[in-house]
Amino acid sequence: MQHGRLNQFVTLLFLSGLPLSMWAHGTTATVAPPAALTATNTLAEGVAELSLRELYQMPIGPRGLVPSPKLLALDGKQVRVVGYMVGEDEPVAGRLILAPVPTQLVDEDEPESDDLPPNVIYVNFSSSIQAHSMRGPIRLTGTLRLGATPQPDGRLAAVRLELSPELVPHLPVVSATPTQSSR
Repeated sequence: MQHGRLNQFVTLLFLSGLPLSMWAHGTTATVAPPAALTATNTLAEGVAELSLRELYQMPIGPRGLVPSPKLLALDGKQVRVVGYMVGEDEPVAGRLILAPVPTQLVDEDEPESDDLPPNVIYVNFSSSIQAHSMRGPIRLTGTLRLGATPQPDGRLAAVRLELSPELVPHLPVVSATPTQSSR
């Protein structure tokens, strides 16, 4: 009987859209994304739509992940990507991570392990702000860049999106300082 209750609990978590890691480690506060990051407007000319599920060839082969032809063709081009901002205990200034499902990074238990799915995009922006965790899917546009590049927190990012500068002011910030307004 106990096993049946566990299955019900896991099913409820799955249906709620919250990852198990958030329940196991606690949640961090999130905010609703601003309208500028959720609008379903039409694509601007010269911008391609890229799904996070299109990053790698499927099924995964014996040698691991292989970039998809579409991903390779879009390197250096303007793309729009829809995903969920990865929640982090300590957000990194000038960077956020976009995942295909709601995900929370928690380093307290196992700092060397990673809760990230393989098909994430590191979103870099030229600003010293730390983006506040947002719940729900967001749409981001920028220039796609490929190739392992070190991030400020020591992670290597194979797929990056240089966020369009006009979207940076719409990112909610972790804490406002006299030089940063809470947008």
